Amino acid sequence: LKESCPWGVDVPNDEDHVIYVWFDALLNYIFASGYLTDNFKWDNVIQLCGPDNLRFQAVIFQSFLESEGIKKSDKLLVHGTILDKSGKKISKSLGNVIDPIEQLNKYGLDAVRYYSLCGLSTYSNSNWNDEDLIRLWNSDICNDWGNLISRTLHLIDTKLNGEIVECSESFNKKVEEFKFIIDQLWGEFKIKESLQKVNELVKFANRYINDEKPWSSENSLEILSNLYHLIEVVNNFYYPVLSDSHSKVRDSL
Repeated sequence: LKESCPWGVDVPNDEDHVIYVWFDALLNYIFASGYLTDNFKWDNVIQLCGPDNLRFQAVIFQSFLESEGIKKSDKLLVHGTILDKSGKKISKSLGNVIDPIEQLNKYGLDAVRYYSLCGLSTYSNSNWNDEDLIRLWNSDICNDWGNLISRTLHLIDTKLNGEIVECSESFNKKVEEFKFIIDQLWGEFKIKESLQKVNELVKFANRYINDEKPWSSENSLEILSNLYHLIEVVNNFYYPVLSDSHSKVRDSL
């Protein structure tokens, strides 16, 4: 609106509005996608934006596309805002900026990415807290996931000499129930909730190994084969988030 930004370029045939730098910035979306080249692709477009520039993304940019004969974005995902640990908006003037490079150097890529996606919500505002990052990583990945992998693979090597058979039908049915819900949540971009469901599957597996006691059971081949199958499923779900850890687990399977 001209009344709030009087120094912009006048919009033709509209005395109430002006154009300023956002016009240029918005066009980067299509030029980065190959616009005006033979490689231009604008299919299944999921556009990301924060709540503070929704009008630009949902109204103005879509109008640009339509005026140029380009179909509008298929989906617009408006994500929440990351706040500091006390719930304040991150700002240079307040001095509460969180340096992502510093976080990576301190905790590693997988841990930071895991907390970003499992500790913070897609759609609502979330507080960034180092203590929560450490707690979540240690609890979910180092303890639950790491413990399941080490126990299962150790028993497969020592008790079965590496032998594995197909997953049992009843156990596979239970895993498929988890997979269906997790896939649904990913499709809705509820990444935090989807990863929490993956973690539930890991906890289910840890209870299973404790209850079935494959180290002393006569049915250890079936039990450990079931767990091996589950680990493959979980590792694939973790892959977009834990790429480094995924490779290490995949190489050990």
